[in-house]
Amino acid sequence: MTNQPLIDFILNEIKQGATKESITRDLLGAGWDNVDVQEGFAAAGIPNTVPVPMPKIEVQQPTVSNVASVSTPSFSSLDAYAQPGANSGFNSGAYAGQTVNNAQPVKTKHTFRNFVLFAGVFVVVVIAGGMYAVQTKMLNILAVTNIVKNVTNVFNTQKTQTVATVPVTEQPPVTETPTVASVTPPTEQPPEILPTAEIQPLCTDVVCKTYFDVWKKEQMYQNNITNEYINGHFIPVTTQINKLGSGQYFSITYDIKIGWAMLRTTDSFIVKTKSGDKTYPALNIRRGIYLSADEVRSVVDTLAFNGSFTWFTPVDSLYYKTRQSATDAIQKAYPQNNFEFATNAYLKKVEAGTKPKQNAVYSGTDTSTCATTDKQFRVFADLNNGSITTENSACAFY
Repeated sequence: MTNQPLIDFILNEIKQGATKESITRDLLGAGWDNVDVQEGFAAAGIPNTVPVPMPKIEVQQPTVSNVASVSTPSFSSLDAYAQPGANSGFNSGAYAGQTVNNAQPVKTKHTFRNFVLFAGVFVVVVIAGGMYAVQTKMLNILAVTNIVKNVTNVFNTQKTQTVATVPVTEQPPVTETPTVASVTPPTEQPPEILPTAEIQPLCTDVVCKTYFDVWKKEQMYQNNITNEYINGHFIPVTTQINKLGSGQYFSITYDIKIGWAMLRTTDSFIVKTKSGDKTYPALNIRRGIYLSADEVRSVVDTLAFNGSFTWFTPVDSLYYKTRQSATDAIQKAYPQNNFEFATNAYLKKVEAGTKPKQNAVYSGTDTSTCATTDKQFRVFADLNNGSITTENSACAFY
């Protein structure tokens, strides 16, 4: 960017007849930068070559002797001055710089030359200004481009170095936090497949939610099922911690949904005995504190402390695809009986032992014999394998 004092100095030196070379030499000697000096010349309208000043025109002033020798024209002779080429004492052929012998000064023809000089300077200024504007615009464009590149690089660097953090939900405090060991399923169990939606406990306190997870892992271990099977077939109805005579129990009522059948059942096991409890001395568990997952497994295996657990045969579909098809199978097997059919299927023990297996069954009952005997006739359609079984059970009077 040019400096106004520099421009004023150059214009003043030019007016005094200095050449561009001498002005440049003086400015460089004074410490000015050559680029600033050249821009000062351009802004001042000085071309690369400073023109040589025009020679001064000397017009000889008439002397007294000359004036005396000139005769005063008469009015009649004035017309002669108006005629071109007339002998009127004025030499029409005189040019700039020529000395004449009459008393009238000679006119010089500088107007056209000055106009040409001014037009040349104006063109130089316009061209220089245009070049400066273009250069400035190009520099601005390059600067903006570099800024965009730098911002993009910084953004990419920050994006690469960003590490996502997962907020941790603070758990509500519990007076006594149970120590729960992780339960590893047996090696013969199929690999666990994580489901798309986990079933959740209906309780909210930490103790209940902790033993809900222990119960899920125990179901996977005892019935050799996967987490996916639980989430696809189990529907919690109630989950709670109960305080009974022996201590605290985890209890859950739930439905096992297989096809059209809803098989309701309940599991319950102790999670904390009373302090100083001596019952089940052969059971290697801690007393008076919350049990670990391994200790819960020992309680479930022996059904100690009046616990209960559901061992069942897991299937993905039923033998009888509809309730009506199960009803028809029972009626077809015993067409002479008049049955009342259950509203829904349920689990029934099909094996004996410490861990009796249960299957899904659907039943029909003939109570016509209850009027003469204390027995009623019942028929069961096994929904797992399609078998039909019967039994005579005690009549139920309401």
